[in-house]
Amino acid sequence: MHESAVTQPPGTAQAGAVAAAVAGHLKAGEIAEVVAMLDSSIRDDDVAAIGDQLAEAWQQTVAPLGTVTEIHPPVCGPKNARGQVVTVVVDCEHGPFQLRVTVDPDGMVTTLHFQPAAPVADQESSWTPPPYADPARFTEHDMMLESGGLSVEASLCLPNSTGAPVPAVVLLAGSGPSDRDSTVGPNKPLKDLAWGLASNGIATIRYDKLTYADPESVSARKDFTATDEYVPHAVAAINALRDHPRIDGDHVFLLGHSQGATMAPRVAANADSAVAGLILLAVSAEPVHHASVRQVRYLLSLDPDADPDQHPGLAELIQQAELVDSADLNESTPPADLPFGVPAPYWLDLRTYDPTATIPTLNVPVLLLQGGRDYQVTVEEHHRFAATLPHHVDITTHLYPGGDHYFFAGSGLSTPSSYYDPHHVDQAVIADITAWCLRQPQ
Repeated sequence: MHESAVTQPPGTAQAGAVAAAVAGHLKAGEIAEVVAMLDSSIRDDDVAAIGDQLAEAWQQTVAPLGTVTEIHPPVCGPKNARGQVVTVVVDCEHGPFQLRVTVDPDGMVTTLHFQPAAPVADQESSWTPPPYADPARFTEHDMMLESGGLSVEASLCLPNSTGAPVPAVVLLAGSGPSDRDSTVGPNKPLKDLAWGLASNGIATIRYDKLTYADPESVSARKDFTATDEYVPHAVAAINALRDHPRIDGDHVFLLGHSQGATMAPRVAANADSAVAGLILLAVSAEPVHHASVRQVRYLLSLDPDADPDQHPGLAELIQQAELVDSADLNESTPPADLPFGVPAPYWLDLRTYDPTATIPTLNVPVLLLQGGRDYQVTVEEHHRFAATLPHHVDITTHLYPGGDHYFFAGSGLSTPSSYYDPHHVDQAVIADITAWCLRQPQ
């Protein structure tokens, strides 16, 4: 049940009303009205450009999810230096997303972000531990990870054993703002993995991504890159495990999902000392901007009456992806000309990075896991990634025919809306990761 603005503490009703108005204007296509609500610190002098960016961000967020069906009442969260943070969940045909709006005391919008929908109260309470997790076999501790003066909240799961130090796994979430559980609707795939592995004697640490915990600081950095998004706090997590007396510092593994899997080799290459191995779930050899075009085309094809090739949103995304590939991309390229309005430094950083070229330099074993029903990273991409690695790399692969992108077992076509049905990560995934970690040389 979403909480309405009028039930919030005194002083937040105005912020809630502003955020609700932003959502309503965006749905109605009234971009100029939203631009007029922006504080001058983010509007600058180029009103037309910021309007184009907003229209594009809305279009690219909504297009894969289908028609907007409901805008929920605003929920006011904590205040920060830029004002009152308000979240508005927007339901669409194929799943929800959320607007995270910060409103200053004068009622002006100081930040506006499009994010995956966080769980609401009834969804959160519906999550239960997967049957393969035994909370009596481990203890979960909250902690903070700090890097470069920026902190994120984390959870450390320690097996309750009293014998020799245990192996451990750092979990890296996929693309976009993600909490430490990689929450999607009522499901928490990274929490499933963490609790399942901890129940099997393997410690885990997972953490809120900076883009989720502090999007304001991220948006303030126009030079923010994928390396900045993943490496600093992942290295801090690796170091926290190595320094823990209950952890076997020589057996700290790195597990990444989706873009987290893509970035895991770069994290390992930047760690203070070698990780024991890489566990890559739904990793793709395909660049992110190419994958985005393919994914949007697939989602549009789910409508039998639609022609994806005639959809203006797809045509625009293809043009933006082509710019990322071109020699014309430079640090001054306007974000509005690039996929999802993400600034050029992010794409320039990704263009210099090839995970399949980085892995052979690490000299560590690699476990590749792939779901057979995954449309975001296909089985073909999984095979291509493995085939690109040289023969001297120690690779183990597992394919789960019924698994989707989150390794939820099922049948039929996978869609964004299916992620919002209650699921747990397939028990076979937990078993395979556990067996692989425990058989690595001591």
